Amino acid sequence: MISSDKEIELFRYEQRALSCDVSHAIPGATPGDVSMPLYLRAPYIKYEQYLSNVLSSSDDALELCAGMGENSSSLITSGCSLVSTDISPHSLAVLRSRFPSAQNLTTIVCDIEDLPFTKHSFDVVACAGGLSYGDNQRVLQHIYRVLKPGGYFICVDSLNHNPIYRANRFFHYLRRKRTLSTLKRMPTTSLIRSYQRTFLTVSCEYFGSFTWLMPLVAHFLGDTIASNLSDFLDRIIVTKKHAFKFVLIAHKSPHHD
Repeated sequence: MISSDKEIELFRYEQRALSCDVSHAIPGATPGDVSMPLYLRAPYIKYEQYLSNVLSSSDDALELCAGMGENSSSLITSGCSLVSTDISPHSLAVLRSRFPSAQNLTTIVCDIEDLPFTKHSFDVVACAGGLSYGDNQRVLQHIYRVLKPGGYFICVDSLNHNPIYRANRFFHYLRRKRTLSTLKRMPTTSLIRSYQRTFLTVSCEYFGSFTWLMPLVAHFLGDTIASNLSDFLDRIIVTKKHAFKFVLIAHKSPHHD
């Protein structure tokens, strides 16, 4: 019997992975999660750019909440020694099947709240959309612990301030497509400040105050125009508090234990 949010999330992602047709989910050369509409890809493209800027083939990297590998391609192709983790064994099996020739990839089933790695294990920790799957402060402490001095944490995730996006997430909760704990743990600017207090330097970019409008634009004018309009609005309008997504890169001090 399923009794907790964690069990509900595990069951949902296991079922999704079991129903996945891998032949239609092979990552391509296009940056960003290619399963998404164009107007949603900008933060994921930025996330991959940050990873490309800091990763080298000599690095040890950890991917949190890797899922079925939707955002793993840039990590694997960097040549780094990559450990991709997720709570769902079947999701990781799909990830492995997407990258059958990746000799630098190891997959490990684990919870983002309880990382089974020793202190100072990784040069880079990456996470795409997974911060709400664990207690925010506990996840932060684990990330900081497993990072080597001078290492980087890079993530892309959703922000929880815009009332339109909050209402949409609550609607998905009512439809049993989200759990209550993930709604409560959705990142906020307060959480970003916690990362700023913990790490040496933190850079954060915000995307998509008007993403809610883009499906309508795309319907009438096409995905490309919707994507260009979304990017243009992000450039001219301050999006910090009402953004849909953010991309964060946090640098751990080389001299901090």
